[in-house]
Amino acid sequence: MDWFFIIALAAASSIDNFAVGLSYGVRGIRIHLGSNLIIAGVCFVLSLAGILFGKWIGDVLPGSTPDIVGSVLLFVIGVRILLLVLPRKTPAPTTKPATGLRRLSDWLSRAIAVDGGKIGPVEALILGIALSANALANAVGAGLLQMPLLAIALSASVGSLLTISLGVALGLRATKISIGRFDLARFGTLLSGLILVCLAVAQFW
Repeated sequence: MDWFFIIALAAASSIDNFAVGLSYGVRGIRIHLGSNLIIAGVCFVLSLAGILFGKWIGDVLPGSTPDIVGSVLLFVIGVRILLLVLPRKTPAPTTKPATGLRRLSDWLSRAIAVDGGKIGPVEALILGIALSANALANAVGAGLLQMPLLAIALSASVGSLLTISLGVALGLRATKISIGRFDLARFGTLLSGLILVCLAVAQFW
């Protein structure tokens, strides 16, 4: 069992959770254990689904093709995450009518609105689904590489639980933390992308 790969993949999948926890903590919002467990449970279920889907594709593809496709998928995800760190010009505000995607975004913002300085079960469920997108995509790549199902899913969910708790705790104590040119959230995004790119490259050796 490739424990280094499993732990590194869990770390890459969970860094966004740390950044979200930090942003909640900075605003004085707590994510209690029950809500955090709901988020981790969603991460576990979606990671399992991603791995099973990846393994199914791997059984269909011939020879070493699944390894190549899995590595390329992780590489592409890593590069996409790295591109998110690059500064972008802020577009001028427009008065275009709200699209379906914009309305969905507005609805999600209202759905995870927080009252009383903490999030409840419904907000935790919605937040868990939103935060598990990276874990789901990474799990598909891991499934293509025939990595162990339960180890990947458990490590991703435990990583989510720990990083959200750590992010909230740090956020409650600091309003602004930076590492070099990056604030802590952007530095975490950069680190997540680098880990995925390195894992993808390592699979070719």
